[in-house]
Amino acid sequence: MAFFGTQSLHASLSPWESQYQAHSPTQLQLSQLTYQPKATAKPFDGEQVQTDIWIRKRLFVPLTLFGKLSSQWNHSRLTEKSDDKTVGLAYRILPDTDLQIQLDFPNSTNFSVGAFSHFPAFATEWEANLGAGLTLDSILSTGSLIYYHSGYFYSLSGFVSLRNQFSDLQLRALVGYQLSAEVDFSISASQGILEGRTFAATMHLNLGKSAGETFTESPTQGVSRIKFLLESRVLAANDRLNLVKIDKGSQDGIEMGQIFDIFSLPARDENPGSDPIARGEVLSVKNDRAVLEIKEYYDNLWIDEGFIAKRPNS
Repeated sequence: MAFFGTQSLHASLSPWESQYQAHSPTQLQLSQLTYQPKATAKPFDGEQVQTDIWIRKRLFVPLTLFGKLSSQWNHSRLTEKSDDKTVGLAYRILPDTDLQIQLDFPNSTNFSVGAFSHFPAFATEWEANLGAGLTLDSILSTGSLIYYHSGYFYSLSGFVSLRNQFSDLQLRALVGYQLSAEVDFSISASQGILEGRTFAATMHLNLGKSAGETFTESPTQGVSRIKFLLESRVLAANDRLNLVKIDKGSQDGIEMGQIFDIFSLPARDENPGSDPIARGEVLSVKNDRAVLEIKEYYDNLWIDEGFIAKRPNS
């Protein structure tokens, strides 16, 4: 068993990761994984394949319930097939910290508990994640750095498992594309220091209102009646952390705490949409840049580079 509470044909197929669902009420995940052991690895003497179906359901803002069905089989021994299940919950105990509890069964029943922290790193486009956990016989830790840009996302991750009989470190590289607010795809490759490598292809389907926690009616509906004091462009956005970087800063009169409305760009029009899709508050300011924290979403759209941010006269 490595990185997780599950005992499958090869446990590195299931690393310890956060299951908290922040942006849509329901998420489905489909994954196909292939594990290739080292030639000297025992008893895993053949290529293993695993199919995962995840469902994550946010009951209310702090609480997510999740479950997984897994089927694994060994290519060299096709009759050796097993099914695993995972159930658990993730609860947001702090604005950037989640507590996670899960149970894996039936092949090797195990219980896992741990916590994850998520925060921006370097700039708005970067996100860092750190996690730690305990199972009945292991200490688990994980860390990842994710970069978002123009719909693409890239990640480097590390997973460590410490136990009396066996310990290992696994490194993973991932690249993905956010097709829309509802769908994204990714492929990844992992390499264990002591074990073999794992390849994976994953698709996420977000069902429901996926851009933010809740939608409210915009206070600036019908913007022709509203006077805006300043207009800027969105340079980068991280909807997962509700952060937006704009191309104006203190030299343009922007100060901490000021409010900006975000407008989309219609596909065939260079003018912003008639109504804002979100509202944010200035979180940090530099001479020629500022970062907004999105406080409210008014539409089911992810904020993207090139959108317009306007400061209302209110």
